[in-house]
Amino acid sequence: MDKGRGTGRTTRIIDKAVQDLFANGIVRIEDHHFGENESDHRRATEFAFKKLLIRLRSEHGDQFIFNKNTFTVKVKYYEKRTN
Repeated sequence: MDKGRGTGRTTRIIDKAVQDLFANGIVRIEDHHFGENESDHRRATEFAFKKLLIRLRSEHGDQFIFNKNTFTVKVKYYEKRTN
């Protein structure tokens, strides 16, 4: 496998987070990577959070509230759908 390419797991985590966000109005993202210590996991989660932020802003504009301390995203004006 090419050392510069990943497996796509972070992309799948982000895809699932987007689905959950629009279904529930809020989502917390956490990356799958657990390295040598907790700081490796936090860095990987920060990376996934930033990628999620970029994707949401580019595809959906400014309709979200981002909390980088808890790695959560909320839809500003969420209304639960009942169907």
